Amino acid sequence: MRPAPISKSLYRPVTWMGMERVPGALWIIMTAILSLMGFMYAKAYITTLILVALAGVGVSVLRRITEYDAAFFKVIIQRKNYQDSYPSYTSSKGGRDG
Repeated sequence: MRPAPISKSLYRPVTWMGMERVPGALWIIMTAILSLMGFMYAKAYITTLILVALAGVGVSVLRRITEYDAAFFKVIIQRKNYQDSYPSYTSSKGGRDG
């Protein structure tokens, strides 16, 4: 009996440019907008260059985080919904008899 093939999408993380897709895209978009705003409105060429360099450093950091743990940001997002303790509730429909 031949085993059924398992799709790679079930066990491989979804990455973009070597980093998680959502944090990486947000980082690139945010630094691009800030760079364009600095370039267009303030004509601050040095600030624009600093933001472009910061974007490169951020991408490098996000890639290293993904190499360390590919689901790092997914775990953080899921963890924010957990509480340290949950209050005990009594059922309004009545308890079990027995």
